[in-house]
Amino acid sequence: ARVAASPSFKQMTELVQSLRKRKDETVVSLKLSNYRAQQQILKAESDKYEAIQKTATPLVIKALAADTKPLAGDSTKINRSMRFTRGLNKDITLGEAVNVLKDQL
Repeated sequence: ARVAASPSFKQMTELVQSLRKRKDETVVSLKLSNYRAQQQILKAESDKYEAIQKTATPLVIKALAADTKPLAGDSTKINRSMRFTRGLNKDITLGEAVNVLKDQL
């Protein structure tokens, strides 16, 4: 019920379905005008996805102290850990999972 009521999650589900449908399409028009029209449609879908991500409530995600303690001297591993967590803070699916867990508590 919670996931069905979330507009951003609903849009994300629609996007995933369109991507699955697009994956199965293997025929591409060789006519330039048709090809460009199709590319504009795909660009609009991509822009829609970016808009969904921008409206998502950012999560505060950071590595556990137990995980960062062994990395204290290695800047490369610290940067890798930061890059990993940076991408997760606007993940809509992860946000909904966190909300479901909060509801269970």
